[in-house]
Amino acid sequence: MSSIPVKAMTVQRARQLLDSGDVSAVELTEAFLDRIDAIDPLVQAFVTVTGGRARRQAREADERISHGNADALTGIPMQLKDNMATKGVRTTCSSRMLANFVPPYDATVTRKLFDRGAVLVGKGNLDEFAMGSSTENSAFFPTHNPWNIERVPGGSSGGPAAAVASGECVYALGSDTGGSIRQPASFCGVVGLKPTYGLVSRYGLVAFASSLDQIGPITKNVGDAAIVLNAIAGPDPRDATSIDSRVPDYTRSLTGSIEGLRVGIPKEYFVDGVDPGVEASIRTAIDTMEGMGAIVAETSLPSTSYAMAVYYIVAPSEASANLARYDGVKYGYSVDSRLRGNDVMGRGNDMMGRGYDDAVCGNDMMGRGYDAMGCGYDDAVCGNDMMGRGYDVMGRGYDDGVCGNDVMGRGYDDAVCGNDVMGRGDDDGVGMTTWDALERTRQDGFGAEVKRRIMLGTYALSAGYYDAWYKKALQVRTLIRREFDAAFQDFDVLVSPTSPTVAFPLGEKTEDPYTMYLNDVFTQPANIAGIPAISVPAGMCDGLPIGLQFMASHFHEAKILRAAYAYEQATEWHTLRPEI
Repeated sequence: MSSIPVKAMTVQRARQLLDSGDVSAVELTEAFLDRIDAIDPLVQAFVTVTGGRARRQAREADERISHGNADALTGIPMQLKDNMATKGVRTTCSSRMLANFVPPYDATVTRKLFDRGAVLVGKGNLDEFAMGSSTENSAFFPTHNPWNIERVPGGSSGGPAAAVASGECVYALGSDTGGSIRQPASFCGVVGLKPTYGLVSRYGLVAFASSLDQIGPITKNVGDAAIVLNAIAGPDPRDATSIDSRVPDYTRSLTGSIEGLRVGIPKEYFVDGVDPGVEASIRTAIDTMEGMGAIVAETSLPSTSYAMAVYYIVAPSEASANLARYDGVKYGYSVDSRLRGNDVMGRGNDMMGRGYDDAVCGNDMMGRGYDAMGCGYDDAVCGNDMMGRGYDVMGRGYDDGVCGNDVMGRGYDDAVCGNDVMGRGDDDGVGMTTWDALERTRQDGFGAEVKRRIMLGTYALSAGYYDAWYKKALQVRTLIRREFDAAFQDFDVLVSPTSPTVAFPLGEKTEDPYTMYLNDVFTQPANIAGIPAISVPAGMCDGLPIGLQFMASHFHEAKILRAAYAYEQATEWHTLRPEI
């Protein structure tokens, strides 16, 4: 284990160490890869660790630094949520449907970070196709909260939030459709920023709900969030929804003062269902801001109560259209992939793809030619799993190159014949029509929550219900946006809890989708209105972090950064770290 203290490492501290020559980018990267090796078996924040690529990028970063060409992010290890395209590195969306999809291009945000010399240490776990609030909907494994590994990290960007909180990377990028950056940031005690819709390009982000999705940073403090936002914001000709406007230097807004700032408190965000400990912490935070010179007053957003209903019509409707492309023909998982002699994901690697790094066979998930524990194996040959034990990825015994059990240990021989990918028995497709193959591909490739939302969306868009459901939801969405516009005539920022509760136990809400959906009740309105919002640590309850949310009008990221930074500097919550 490296002696470099990476657990609490921030972008600003890393920059100081690299520029002074006290630490090289290679040394810093190795320290984080060691941290991942030690901690991630508990946290499970990473779907793929790109050790080989990270080392190459770190060497390139050291060259840039030595020539005086370093950027604010040059040489600093980061993670990308695994729904952002990375050329040559698989992008799975934590779904069987894309378990071994390797994009031929980078997302715009990926390319922007690489151009600045950032170091990618891996791809973060998420709820499948970003649909969920706990990261329990990942097709691979749930991520654990670093503050208590028996608790969820939030979702859908649970992997990125947990990785930042546990010190497995300096910062990460997540995506936010209804709170998927801010809610896990709240649960994990870090900072999560959702920019204005259109400020950051969505090109290369695997679409969930195109009118709601937005990419943003997850960091350890507000200053780091401003630095990362500087790097990823700006117009993009590849994204028609990208706004063509000048991007300011967001770090200039970090004055530390909120004297005279008008702060609105929407009464609809303090209702029954909010944990008493959460409400008490947020009220204390509001008192703190008032003591710092902010002008605080209550306001009302009457249509807030309809936000969740609007979200669960609009988002599934857009998802049902976006996910129609996964038919087993063009790319991704197909029930016919086994006919071509490949594994059930059509690539020849195990379900987790841990037998290769950056699409180069023969390396493990750390890119070192050994398994994750250094025990030595080559999954292209056969015989050992990622722990070197001769089992499948679930530890139940199989030889991926020969026969025995499928990747879930259910019994079939993918290279020969016998059973289908669900272990139900099939004649290798004889007599299967194209429609049968499409139906089976989607049935087996998508998880339960994704199927639920596709069905909801398809229903809402159907001829008999379009006007009654989808059209009505769009009308109410306009009302919600107008109410925010009116509120921002009187206030610079609005403040609320990020989530009504702290992180809940794993498995507690998986059988009750409605209860799970309520976790995003305070974050969804910002996506519906398209406004920026940020969550910052604001207290602890039962040993778990609480998040405070700031919202502002469109393209006024500077205001929420100013307010969040001033509050952060007046408190100690952002300095706390989990013991893991």
